[in-house]
Amino acid sequence: MSPADDARRRRLVVAACSLSVFIVSTDTNTVNVALPALQADFAVPLTSLQFLVSAYTMALASFYLLSGTVGDRFGRRTVLLSGLGLFAIGSVLCAAAWSFPILVAFRVIQAVGAAMLAPMAIAILNDEFTDRAERARAIGTWAIAGGLGAGFGPVAGGLLVTAFGWRSIYWATTPFAVLALVLGLLAIRNVTGSTRPALNLGTQALLATALCSLLVVTVHAGSSGFDGVTVLAIAVLVGAVAALVFTERRNRTPLLDARLFRRGPFTGALVAIMSGFFLLGGVFFLSSFFLQTTLGVSALVAGLAMTAWSLGSILSSRFIGQLASRRPAGFFYALTGILATVGIGMMLIASGSGEVILALVFVTVGLFGAGAAFSMANTSTSIFGLEGVAPDIMGRAAAFLSVARQVAQSLGVALTSLVFDGAGGSASAHGSAAYVPAYLFVVGVVVLLLCLVPVAGGWHRRRTTGSR
Repeated sequence: MSPADDARRRRLVVAACSLSVFIVSTDTNTVNVALPALQADFAVPLTSLQFLVSAYTMALASFYLLSGTVGDRFGRRTVLLSGLGLFAIGSVLCAAAWSFPILVAFRVIQAVGAAMLAPMAIAILNDEFTDRAERARAIGTWAIAGGLGAGFGPVAGGLLVTAFGWRSIYWATTPFAVLALVLGLLAIRNVTGSTRPALNLGTQALLATALCSLLVVTVHAGSSGFDGVTVLAIAVLVGAVAALVFTERRNRTPLLDARLFRRGPFTGALVAIMSGFFLLGGVFFLSSFFLQTTLGVSALVAGLAMTAWSLGSILSSRFIGQLASRRPAGFFYALTGILATVGIGMMLIASGSGEVILALVFVTVGLFGAGAAFSMANTSTSIFGLEGVAPDIMGRAAAFLSVARQVAQSLGVALTSLVFDGAGGSASAHGSAAYVPAYLFVVGVVVLLLCLVPVAGGWHRRRTTGSR
């Protein structure tokens, strides 16, 4: 293959991987907009809608690592294309769902397909682009596509639901999945690891149980407190984690490969990515509530204001793609903390403003800054955290970062809602005073996690030095 042909092929690889993350990001955000229409159509209570969202989240988190292991064993291209096909089938089935329980079941099928997309897409880009500058540009494009999906989703979802009903949001993502599938078939090479890792289905089941229990704890405790369900979920979580540790220590081919956690850049990136997605969960929860409940603006105006997050994310991704080859990871992690602090500072000013227009301006600027901080963490960890990871564990490394993203976002929503509720946010008609401790809690956790990045990143060096 000539250099020109190979360059064209690699552009198609970037397009297929970017479309994959765009699909998942768009789908998640359009479905959130469609929840009221789903409730009216199926005549289900609000708690059932929470179950629909949680079922998707749990399935997504549970299958991330399995997709990474299967990708390392059978090839990243095989798993990505299978995920695109399964996602497209799940979308068509969701559009045709005739009852709410059936919709939940089909949504889980969609989630299993989605779980194969993000980790495989980022692993494929790391396989394809070995030069840091080229890889940074490719991952920057991938991150921009995710930001476009997050911004495009709420607006497109609102328009589709209004014009054609909720089923249209599932039909809308199907052509994109088919297009990404075709591009992947044409351009992506099927790279596998040098070894064939065992699937460890028993360990996978324990991990899925632990993740599901953690999500039940965070979601249920946030809405119902520490009742019997929460206590049972905590007990299951502790038991699953204990069994997982016991099994992994005796497994010759562990699911959580120790080589990953001996790499300072990976462990540092793991903590940094959690800061970004905790920020995402907390800020989206508070800002949605603030815009529609406290300021009283319409869903469309709130959706348009939230696109400021996506714009900040897109510009930040482009900035990282241009500078990653000339700056260390710590530079971008420090910028993450600065941007998050400034963004949430703007939101704190908005929460204390008595003028709706002025508050709307400040919260929009704050969302722009927070979105830039989020992308700074997400994109830089994808570039630096996976750099130098052995090809035979690349899929699992990317999948583990995806698990960290999902868990951190869920914790961001649940813990922030607890703080907000504890400060009287739910009890008050407007809850303005409750936003201050809630936003301070979010930025405090984000900054704390970023301060822990050097500690996590230096753990390997201290451990190695001490063992000599």
